[in-house]
Amino acid sequence: MLNVSTAGSALGPNAVEYLEHALSTLGDLPISSQEKLEAIGILSGLVKLLVTNESEQRRAGRLPSEWQAATDMCLAERATDGRHPNLADVLDRTLFSSPSTEDTQFDRVIRRVLVGLLGPGTNQKVCDRRFPLVAARSHILP
Repeated sequence: MLNVSTAGSALGPNAVEYLEHALSTLGDLPISSQEKLEAIGILSGLVKLLVTNESEQRRAGRLPSEWQAATDMCLAERATDGRHPNLADVLDRTLFSSPSTEDTQFDRVIRRVLVGLLGPGTNQKVCDRRFPLVAARSHILP
């Protein structure tokens, strides 16, 4: 991924085309125009954050799964010090219980955020239909 600062830059033609497409996919949802714009902005920002984090790990020579395993081990060690009972409880219930690939974690997080932003009637099928561009992650990263 090319790391280019966008501070102070105007929207380019592709950004406007993306916004137009995203708004058309949300056209019939019973949410306000402001909520539609906010959902698109949050989705765009979240995708950028997740892709940037993964890209940084790859540049550092670590696969995302290696970084996640190291993070899990560090958290597990710190959770046993007695000063973090909530962390220990959560890790006891989840750590290592359901391994996920980078793709499934990315998809799961994006879908949960979209369901939260678009309303309680939104389900996975609606997210898949409305935001097929989320799958573009595989084209962004090598």
